[in-house]
Amino acid sequence: MLLRWPLSLTWRRETMGLVGLIILGVLGYYWPWSVFFNIDFLFGSIAVWLVLSLYGLWWGALAAIATASVTYFLWHHPYAIVIFTGEFLVVGLLYERYRINLAILNWLYWICLGVPLVWLFYRHVLAVELTQVQIVMLKQAVNGIFNALVASLILTYTPLHRWLGRPHTWNTLSLQQTLFNILAAFVFFPTLAFMAIGSYQVVDDITADKQHQLQDVAAHIDALINSGYEQHGKKMVALESLAMD
Repeated sequence: MLLRWPLSLTWRRETMGLVGLIILGVLGYYWPWSVFFNIDFLFGSIAVWLVLSLYGLWWGALAAIATASVTYFLWHHPYAIVIFTGEFLVVGLLYERYRINLAILNWLYWICLGVPLVWLFYRHVLAVELTQVQIVMLKQAVNGIFNALVASLILTYTPLHRWLGRPHTWNTLSLQQTLFNILAAFVFFPTLAFMAIGSYQVVDDITADKQHQLQDVAAHIDALINSGYEQHGKKMVALESLAMD
């Protein structure tokens, strides 16, 4: 009995950790960070990469499918599910085989496969306007690489595996990969912050500009209506004078 209790406690901690990560992944997709023009940043795949590293490929695949499925309710099409599930399959299989840095593997996926898939689905299947497709391509690539970078930093610099009662199953990053993560973090974090600040400013400027345009159009229409009433009134007066004559 004394031996079973610690094992049971560890099993519960592992199970609760797995369920908690999957829930966090679903919430990370369900509550996106809206930047502008319905462009959303999704952070659910951070939890997916943690599940992959801590619990293995099959549980990671379950987490990837469960979290990516939320995008159907966000955007009302299944193509993002294909893109994000493909991201996990490619990166997950390579990670299980070679134990390479998750951020580097995501770079390779988005450059070689992810961006072309976004172009195929959004441009040719959904017929989205060219400029918006280019924004979506950039956003999804940056978003995916950023999430993998965050997951790598969490795995490297926090004792998450001990908190969840999981063994340390990934290789220690080399100096080059560690420097890559640090430099990428210094690039990505400020870039996203400035992007958020700039996007809200752009939206405010566009909103103010459209309001001015609507006010100008409304004033022009009001002037046309008043002019029409005046001309109609003059015609009625002229008709009245002719009738009296």
